[in-house]
Amino acid sequence: MTLAAMVGVCLVMLALALDGQAGLLTQAVVAALVLCIALVGRRFFMATTETLELTRAELRLASGRRLCALAEIEKVQRGAFGFQPSNGFVLHLTASAPSEWQLGLWWRLGRRLGVGGATSPAQNKAMAEALRLLLAEARGELDGLTR
Repeated sequence: MTLAAMVGVCLVMLALALDGQAGLLTQAVVAALVLCIALVGRRFFMATTETLELTRAELRLASGRRLCALAEIEKVQRGAFGFQPSNGFVLHLTASAPSEWQLGLWWRLGRRLGVGGATSPAQNKAMAEALRLLLAEARGELDGLTR
C-alpha cells in the first residue's frame, strides 16, 4: 500500500470518527484532503508506469516523446550536493525549453533536465554513465581508448 493510500485511509477514518462533534465544515475539509491525496496518488502511479529510453540520438519516453537530443546535452551532473531529483541526475542543455514536470520521473526547468525521483538509483546511475560515454564518444574523446 502506498503512503498516499495509507494517509487517505487514515483521513477517511478520521472523518467517520468525527461524527457530529466537529461539524460539517471539518468533515468537508477532511473529505477534500482525501480527494486531493487520491488524485496525487493516481497521478504518481500513472507517471511511474512510463519508461525512459536512451538511444544514440536522444533521450525519450517509451511513448515516443523526445525529452532531448544527445547533441543538445552540454554535461551530465551527478553528485550528493547538486540540485537534482532524488537518486537521479541533471542534464545541462544548450537551449532553454518550456518548464515541464512528470511526477516522479523527470522535470525540465529552463536549460536543465532532471531525471529521477521514483526511479531505481542503480538504473539512474547506469543511464548517467551511459550518457557520459555517448557524449564522450560523440565528441571524439574516446578515440585513444580501445572499444
